[in-house]
Amino acid sequence: MLSFERAGEILTVEYAIGWRRFPMAQAVGNNVRRISPEQLPRGGFVKIYSTVSGSEEVLLGLLVEGTVMAAYTPTPAPTPTPTIPPRPPRPAPTPITVLASVAGYSPLLAQAMSSLPAEHDLVRDGISSEERRILDWADSRLFGNSAFLESEFSPDSWPSDVRIAMVQSIPLLMLEIDIQKRADRQHVVSWGVDSLDRVLDDLGIYPGMCVYCYGKSGYESIDDEIGDNYVPIIRSQGHVHREMLKTFAYLAKADGQGILVRSLLENGPDDFELLYKRRLDNYPVTIGVGSFAYENVSFMSQIRLPEGRLVSLPTMAFGMVGDAGTEREAVERVFDHVRKNLIHDTGDHDDAANLFRPYTVTPYSPELGWILYVGEAGSPSSAALLTGAFRAVGLKAEQFRTPRTIINAGSVEVDGETYYYDGNDPFGRNLKKGPICTYFRTFEQVENQEYDRECDK
Repeated sequence: MLSFERAGEILTVEYAIGWRRFPMAQAVGNNVRRISPEQLPRGGFVKIYSTVSGSEEVLLGLLVEGTVMAAYTPTPAPTPTPTIPPRPPRPAPTPITVLASVAGYSPLLAQAMSSLPAEHDLVRDGISSEERRILDWADSRLFGNSAFLESEFSPDSWPSDVRIAMVQSIPLLMLEIDIQKRADRQHVVSWGVDSLDRVLDDLGIYPGMCVYCYGKSGYESIDDEIGDNYVPIIRSQGHVHREMLKTFAYLAKADGQGILVRSLLENGPDDFELLYKRRLDNYPVTIGVGSFAYENVSFMSQIRLPEGRLVSLPTMAFGMVGDAGTEREAVERVFDHVRKNLIHDTGDHDDAANLFRPYTVTPYSPELGWILYVGEAGSPSSAALLTGAFRAVGLKAEQFRTPRTIINAGSVEVDGETYYYDGNDPFGRNLKKGPICTYFRTFEQVENQEYDRECDK
């Protein structure tokens, strides 16, 4: 309780609660600094600022112009030093006997397939022709591919406690992913609802670290759910590893079936980064972007349309690319489709989120498929959509912010040349009707907001 004397009357304030409702400060030259109740000088003078509301006086603040008491700092209780028992020696790993049916594959894949859990074992009782193709593709594209093994995604970089399980997951995920190869090249890629996450959960690979799965909710508001529920998942290494496994399992199977615009086998060690790139070194922007967060694009998702049909982002990407004969033509068709089918959303974050709220539990970071379906986006989400679509067909692409003018941007490599795009390009009035080559810009043109509208002449 604080007590003050003014004109012969005593004013009292229950500061245990009340002091949080008005500021206490000390004048220091021309400035003030905040103080706490125990620093008020006993018997000293203070200025009281108040107002009258009805018949009651409401205290607004206190200002001390002289010396204040020292702030109270509680002395922490000593923390006893815990006695840590000696760690028992780790038992030597049990050697894995490689089965004859997989002995011809690279050592890591052969060992992993020889120790599958019983419910997922596909090698002990004979290997079907489909399973043999899957193992061949997993080996040639990943575990026997020197470029992949020398990349930053090599199994050598995977956590040792789940490394074998992660290797096991690749062929099992490939079996879950169904690819209908079509003559018009509008290939259909699908998988059972939650089936990819269930494989990873069954193998003990960071169980439950997924967002669009098992009917999860609690990501629909900015203030609490996004910060408390969504961000901790997408920032976790467990989630990063799970999405990486889905990505490379899909790319290995898609390349095995010959549907990618650019073969996985054409990539060198550094190229794999732009097929799956995540930025976790800072707090990821999650508002107004496509899944999962800015510079953390994922294309391994599917949405259920209102009529009940499941459609994946790779299916949508191949629908845009169709029978394009070259990398350049494929990229042109994606740019052309997006500029014709997207408009710029208006309003604040909630207005944009309300467009997606009927369809997804994460309206502030919707799956990329919903951005195409709804047809409205901003520069962060359109850049994410372009990046995800290019990666889904095997092209190297990324999303980033330009360092000088902080533009939401992205890039894609076409026939060895890197081109850049501004996230607002699909909405530009001139770009919607101008030559498609205008989209193929240099980094400097994006940074300086320049366009070469005579590029086709």
